[in-house]
Amino acid sequence: MAVETKKMGRPKVDDPKVKNIQVRFTEGEYAKIRECADKNDLTITQLVRQGTQMIVDSLK
Repeated sequence: MAVETKKMGRPKVDDPKVKNIQVRFTEGEYAKIRECADKNDLTITQLVRQGTQMIVDSLK
């Protein structure tokens, strides 16, 4: 009878996120971004991704 070994770590994803972008904001800009994310129950990352997608969609 074969013994199955357990895999450790996170499962692999189909489209891994491997690219990073770093942006610097003023305190005021960051506060606006944080407020917008909070009002929409999103993380800042989710807000940026959705905002980027909205711009891309509008260019089509």
